[in-house]
Amino acid sequence: MKMVSLSGANYHFWKGKMKDLLFVKNMHLPIFGTQKLNSMCDEEWGFKHELVCGFIRHFVDESIYNLISHETHAGILWKTLESLYASKSGSNNLYLLKSFVELKYKDEAPFIEHLSEFQGRMYQL
Repeated sequence: MKMVSLSGANYHFWKGKMKDLLFVKNMHLPIFGTQKLNSMCDEEWGFKHELVCGFIRHFVDESIYNLISHETHAGILWKTLESLYASKSGSNNLYLLKSFVELKYKDEAPFIEHLSEFQGRMYQL
C-alpha cells in the first residue's frame, strides 16, 4: 500500500499509516519517544526533529502544509495536526461515511477481513 496525503478529512486513516511508516523508517523517536537517547548530542536530536518534520510535511496537502511549514519540533507538529484534524465530528464523520459507501467486498478474501477493514477505520475515529 502506498502512503496517502493528509487532506484533513482523512486524518485518522493518515495518522495510522504515518505512524506505521515512521516506525518502519526508524523515525519515530522524536514523536513517540519519551526523551532523546543519551548517546545523541543536542544538535543530532534537533536534526532528527527537523528530519521527521520534513518527512511528515511531505505527506500533507498544500493547504495543510502552509499551517505547519514553520514547525521544527516533531512532537509539536504531531500534536498540532491532531488538534486541527482529530475531532470526532464534521469532516471525519464524512470520511467514515465515504469509506463505508466505497467499501467493496473482495471475492478472494474471507468476509471477516472485509468487515475488519471498515471496523479498523471506524475505531480510528
